[in-house]
Amino acid sequence: MSYMNNTFQSNYDYSKDNNFMSTDIGPSMRELKVQNRRSRPMENPGADNPYIPKFISTAPWYAQDEQAVERLAHQRLGKKEPPSGGRSSIEESWYARGKRAGPAATKYRKGACENCGAMSHKLKDCMERPRKRGARWTGKDIQADEVIQEVDVSWDAKRDRWNGFDASDYKKVIERYEKMDALQQMHNSTERQTEGTDNFGKDTPSSTNKEESNGGADSGVTTPSLRMREDVVGYLRTDNKGLQYEPKSRSMRDTTGSHLLSDSTNGSGFIKASGGDKEDFEKLQTFAWEAERSGNRVHVVANPTAGELEYRKNRQSKAVNQKQIEQSILEKYGDGTAKRKRPAGPSFPSNSTLDSAPSQQDVSKKDDSPQRDLKTEKPTGTENVTILEGDL
Repeated sequence: MSYMNNTFQSNYDYSKDNNFMSTDIGPSMRELKVQNRRSRPMENPGADNPYIPKFISTAPWYAQDEQAVERLAHQRLGKKEPPSGGRSSIEESWYARGKRAGPAATKYRKGACENCGAMSHKLKDCMERPRKRGARWTGKDIQADEVIQEVDVSWDAKRDRWNGFDASDYKKVIERYEKMDALQQMHNSTERQTEGTDNFGKDTPSSTNKEESNGGADSGVTTPSLRMREDVVGYLRTDNKGLQYEPKSRSMRDTTGSHLLSDSTNGSGFIKASGGDKEDFEKLQTFAWEAERSGNRVHVVANPTAGELEYRKNRQSKAVNQKQIEQSILEKYGDGTAKRKRPAGPSFPSNSTLDSAPSQQDVSKKDDSPQRDLKTEKPTGTENVTILEGDL
């Protein structure tokens, strides 16, 4: 009995033995894969991967190689050998700069440079001094051809920033700097000797204290001190009334309204700039701003000399124009100093006419207006005349 057999069978083997999977289609997909795997040699591992898509495993028509053993050979990056005659690294030789190929020709050759007569370049690429008459027309002083090399390098070597660098050229730079350092040290030593002795040949205390140090807490103060450390600072003094310390500007401000503080109270003697050069500078700055708005590039800080010259020219031209305007006005209207006849006006009586004036009696006879009595301030002609306040 089969169920009494001790051998283990899987469901697949059991169904196969009992003809449960017998069909007329043929071998199953699993059997085909197993047979294909057993028939192929294991020389190319990974070539029989059934999960690789067809568009990757199938080589295109331009990359087909009948001698290729691997099925995915067209997907591999082939290792190309460096070209023969070239160089594969930057450590080898580079272009032969400045070298000439053999002796120079004695006669101008067709197709050569019209300036120097070399066959290695054309006229537009010539590095020689341009001649008044080139070698093509004179046939003299023909230069030899340059050595031209076809350097075939790899991709990395072609883009290397140090490609073609000669380290021996840098020795000249080092030698030049060493000479400069030696001269600087010699100059410093002579300065120390001259500053360290006075007229009598004795060392001064300043020369003994000046020692080279790298700085730090132990090193002395090299910058000049702003004040004596024994003095009390200005903002701690209690005798200065009306002064207030402003920490932002680090200066003393007068709260009493005075614009000038003396050195004894302020400690700085600061005086606000006014008049003189300050006004001239403000005028110059204003002229520069106006000129910049009009399109002229005048910058007082970047080019003060040019700005000052333009300002003087502008001021002189304005003065000349003002004089011309004044002159034209004087020519047209005059300066007012010429004597002119007095226009005819009303005639005034002379002394003779005053002497022949009528008397007071005649005037009283002709004039019927009421007369005043200066003592009583009352009219004498009639009683109905009223007295005004202005007449009193």
